[in-house]
Amino acid sequence: MAYKTQIDIAMEGTGWKEFKGIDQLPTSSHIMIKSQDIFRSQRGWFKAFYNGDVNTTEKWIIVTPDGGYYKVFAKYMIWCHDEGASACWTTKSMKAMLFAKFKGLKMPFDPDYQT
Repeated sequence: MAYKTQIDIAMEGTGWKEFKGIDQLPTSSHIMIKSQDIFRSQRGWFKAFYNGDVNTTEKWIIVTPDGGYYKVFAKYMIWCHDEGASACWTTKSMKAMLFAKFKGLKMPFDPDYQT
């Protein structure tokens, strides 16, 4: 039996899948990637998710491991097709934000927010 992570379990039955490719991220994400320069810290992405077909989807989420580049002491940034970007200060809050997005909800505010 394969081990399932909390994220894998949260995605079940939602249509969301983790991007496992080494090629380009979903095409519809390229506009935000370029306009917001989300890889300016050059650390790449931590996790990426999409809903539907990876080549045609309009629904995607990219998690970058460089939140501190944007917000003081933030650990991650979550970039979404419909909500822009949100900073996360802990892995727990990052997972809560992802779980909400997988369920079609608005991402919750990070209780560990720091200015």
